[in-house]
Amino acid sequence: MIDNKKFNFNLIFSYAQFFVTSVFPIFVMIHASNVLSVSVWGEILLLQSFSLFSSILIVFGTEVYGLREISKSISDESKISKIINQVFFLRIVNFFIFFSIFFLLVPLLNIPVDLFLIILIWAFSLIISPLWIYTALGKLNSFFYIELFIKTIAIVIIYLNVLGDTDNDLLVLILIGVNYFISISSLINIRKNICLDNHPIGSLKEIYTETTPFFLIQFCANIFTSFPILIVGYTLGSAQAAIFGNAERLFRMFRSLYSPINRIVLKFSSYQKIDNNIKMKEFMFAGFLGILVFFLGAIFISFFVEIILGEKYIDSISIALILISAIPFIFAGNQILHSYIYPSNNELFFMKTLLWLTPLNIISLFSLSYFIGSHGTALSMFVAELALFIAFFSFIKTKFRNT
Repeated sequence: MIDNKKFNFNLIFSYAQFFVTSVFPIFVMIHASNVLSVSVWGEILLLQSFSLFSSILIVFGTEVYGLREISKSISDESKISKIINQVFFLRIVNFFIFFSIFFLLVPLLNIPVDLFLIILIWAFSLIISPLWIYTALGKLNSFFYIELFIKTIAIVIIYLNVLGDTDNDLLVLILIGVNYFISISSLINIRKNICLDNHPIGSLKEIYTETTPFFLIQFCANIFTSFPILIVGYTLGSAQAAIFGNAERLFRMFRSLYSPINRIVLKFSSYQKIDNNIKMKEFMFAGFLGILVFFLGAIFISFFVEIILGEKYIDSISIALILISAIPFIFAGNQILHSYIYPSNNELFFMKTLLWLTPLNIISLFSLSYFIGSHGTALSMFVAELALFIAFFSFIKTKFRNT
């Protein structure tokens, strides 16, 4: 692993930020699962998932692009401001394009206007998040304190005021409001790095060219993560979406244990020389860590669902166990991606891999969901993660053999 004090400092606060980000939805899930009906909680999860999926279209890969480019220009403040300006300008342009297309589709798809507005407002709160800036600048400690304070207050408000199905709108409002308070507060905190005076209209084509590979990667990757619950909701209804959604949230909590390492590894690997022997040790470490997390996660989930969520969510256990079986492959694959593929500018390989794997995954998701239900959706997600890991491992074996 990278031996660097700054790396360790950033990693500590990256995990602290991850802890807050992961624990908040778990606390919300616990309370909502107990006070709301299964179908109402499922409807909220579907709204949230659709908003997240929409934000992926709008962000258009700028998070990874911005993080990598700022890390390369960490001592050049004017270049950093230019990159931040480009990223946010592109996101705003994409938001208005998305808004216009979605607005035209509302009457055609018979989407209620209130749901249309909620999705747009929720998606916008996600695209203005400056977490990627804090990661690139090595200021995650500041973001952590802001997020911890706001989400702690939100949890208290939710537990005291959301008491039944009639409070579902209040819960949605709080969840959206949390995103806005965190984003706006953290943007104000780094306002000296943000200069939106000059709009980079002339360079939009160049920025789209740079971010397209990252967008296709993130879009296809979200077919593996946030899209399945939408399929479950569409094919099986909101109640099954809640059962699957709770299982997926628990899986995501364990899956995301490696995310803080991903961010910091990408930041430091972007400007350090790649040593194949060290990289191979890192890949093996990630895999062994994934095996450990799988066993611990299986034990935790079994007790958590039965004791905390109760009988009506008992099917979430078996769904979650199928999902976390993929964690060793996910950890090793993420380490390969963020410490080798991205830093060595091989994202086109990742993009091409996802482009042929994603259609197969979509077919598998719909088919298995229809025939086996939520368990089939989980099985499809496992197979997709395994296939992606095999593709990554074959790629680095070939690369290492040729160097």
